[in-house]
Amino acid sequence: MGVQERIADIEKEMSRTQINKATERHLGLLKAQLAKLRAQLVEEASKGGDGGPQFDVARTGDARVCLFGFPSVGKSSLLCKLTDKQSEIGDYDFTTLTAVPGILQVNGVDIQLLDLPGILQGASTGYGKGKQVLAVVRSCDLIVYVINAAKADVEIETLTNELHSFGIRVNDTPPMVEITPMVRGGVTIDCVVPQTHLDIEMMKSLATANRFRSGHIRITEDVTIDRFIDAFNIKNLRYIPAMFVYNKVDTLTIEEIDRLARLPKSVVTSVIYDLGLDSIKQKIFNELNICRVYTKPPGDKPDFGKAVLLRKGQTVRDLCNAIHKDLVDNFKGAVVWGRSCKRPGQIVGLSHVLEDEDVACIKTGK
Repeated sequence: MGVQERIADIEKEMSRTQINKATERHLGLLKAQLAKLRAQLVEEASKGGDGGPQFDVARTGDARVCLFGFPSVGKSSLLCKLTDKQSEIGDYDFTTLTAVPGILQVNGVDIQLLDLPGILQGASTGYGKGKQVLAVVRSCDLIVYVINAAKADVEIETLTNELHSFGIRVNDTPPMVEITPMVRGGVTIDCVVPQTHLDIEMMKSLATANRFRSGHIRITEDVTIDRFIDAFNIKNLRYIPAMFVYNKVDTLTIEEIDRLARLPKSVVTSVIYDLGLDSIKQKIFNELNICRVYTKPPGDKPDFGKAVLLRKGQTVRDLCNAIHKDLVDNFKGAVVWGRSCKRPGQIVGLSHVLEDEDVACIKTGK
C-alpha cells in the first residue's frame, strides 16, 4: 500500500471516529501517524519524486512572494498590474500552467513575485500537479492568498488546509517544545506552564508514536495535540507569513467590503478597476518585515544608494554578518542613528536591535 493510500485510510478512520474522552488517545495516535506520512510526501515532492514537471524558477531579488489561490481568481492580472511582467490572462480555468515570475519594486526593495498555477482541493495529494505548486510555496518568504471575495471563507479554509497537509504553517510560530534525545532512561517531560490540552501519559504515547523512546521533553507553552506532534516533525515544516487579497469586491455590497477590509492582514481590491493596488504593494512590504539599514563608512557620509536588508528584530551582529563574515571578529563598536536609538549617534554593541531606515557605522580594529 502506498503512502497516499495509507493517508486516505487514516483520514477515513478519523472521520468516522466519535470525538470523546474515550477516543482521544486513539485519535491522537492516528494524528501522529498522519503527520509522519505527510512529512514523507513532502520529502518526496521536494526531491521531485513523482517525476512530474517542476514549477520552480531561479530566485532573484531581495525576497520571494507567491500569489496563491484557486484558478481564475485574478492572480495573473494582479501580477501584470503590480510588476512589469506579462502573464497570460484568460476568462477560463488553468490559464497559468507554470510559475511566472515578475519583480515588484517597493521602497527601494526588489521583490520577486510569483504567479503560481491555480490549485484545487486535494492539491497536497498531487491532484492537478498541486504538489509541485506547493513545493514552490515552501520556498517563499510570504504567501499572498488571492481570493474571490464572494467565496472568501470557503476558499481560505480550503487553501489553508492544503498548505497544512503539505507541511506549511501559515501565520504561526514553531511550538515551544524542546526535544533532547538520549541513549537510555526512557522519556521524561518537564512542563514549565500548566497544560490544559494534554496529560503526561498522552504526551508519552505521542512521543512513542513518533519513535522517540528515550530523552527529555521541555514544554514552555500550553501545547495542543497538533503542535506537540509538529514538534517531532519540525524539520519538515515551514512557518510562512501570509496576507489576504480579496479580489472582485466590485460584486459585493459596501457593508461586506468594509467587513473584509477590517480583517487582519487583508486588502480589498478589484484588479480590473485598479482599486487597491498601492495598498497591496505596501502591505506586501510590511508583511515581509523588512528592515532597511544604511551603512556609513567612518568619516564619510551614509550610503543611501543601497540598504542592507535585514528582518525586523535583527541586531548589529546580523548586520555585520550580512556585510562580511570577519566583521564580528574584529568588532569594536557601532554608532547608530535612527528610531532604534535614544539619541542620534548612539554607541551600541552587537546585541542592539535595529529599526527600519537606521544608519550604522561599524568600527573595527585589531
